[in-house]
Amino acid sequence: MNIERLRSQLLGIWYLVLLGLLRCAPVRLASATGGLLVRMNVRSNRPEIIAGARKNLAAHRPRDAMADREASINRFIENVGRVMAEFAVLARISDEGRIKLIGNQEVFGLAGREPIIGILLHTGNWELFGPVLRRAGIHAATFYEPPSNRVARKIAEYTRRASGLELLTPNPRGFRNALAQLQARRIVAIFGDEVRAGTLAAPLFGRPPHSRCNLALAAKLARRTSARIVIAYSKRTGPCHFEMHFSAPFKLSDANQTVLADVADLNNKIEPIILSLLDQWYYLNDTLGDVVQHDGQAGGAVHAWSSP
Repeated sequence: MNIERLRSQLLGIWYLVLLGLLRCAPVRLASATGGLLVRMNVRSNRPEIIAGARKNLAAHRPRDAMADREASINRFIENVGRVMAEFAVLARISDEGRIKLIGNQEVFGLAGREPIIGILLHTGNWELFGPVLRRAGIHAATFYEPPSNRVARKIAEYTRRASGLELLTPNPRGFRNALAQLQARRIVAIFGDEVRAGTLAAPLFGRPPHSRCNLALAAKLARRTSARIVIAYSKRTGPCHFEMHFSAPFKLSDANQTVLADVADLNNKIEPIILSLLDQWYYLNDTLGDVVQHDGQAGGAVHAWSSP
């Protein structure tokens, strides 16, 4: 066994033990513990995460003072740490009334009556969509890229299935299963922002649209099934309080003739949301480079945080 594999397994076991302990803690304490531990770890051991976030903030918010950017980096790291720990208390966050639904909630009435594609974003705590849908009695499926760490994979799979989500694999079989879900008038959730092979695939941030991204996957599924699309995202409004925002359901433009045109339109819907929540965005530290072209239907990233 090589050193990196052993290290990964030990970290996975440590995370499993920590989550077990946090399940017994009050929600606020569990969340705060995650924020503290990740802040300490990143500051001591992961300078590349801070450097990446600092570079990207300078590009996205060039007029911000240095002190404001550093404060945004602190909030970014804090949010990621809290999300990791909140895996242990997701159901309680929902059950304790810590989530406020914002915007058009027509999607809840349409579920089961027509196909819906939810394009979700990695902001706030994105894992809360499962509990929100479960409380509404709505069945949903989501594409899922299994973490390479076995323990992290089991944690993520258990938590998401406990939230009532059916997991779809990021391959042709998963695509067929998603089609079947939509044809049965169910919800399929797809994350519109993603990293592939170490490079941010979406949002585009000025780069040309391309077909190797989840936005293209969403467009293809929508065209095949005449599904309506809902853009949804989470915003952390306090240490353990959230808003879950939902757009009005919409269909892709009849004027579009190509998948790339659909991708450009969808990107224009998600990019302003992410820019407004950079300090709560999971991919703030990732590389904005040329789009990597490789095979795959969805997902496909090993992220620097190595979280579930």
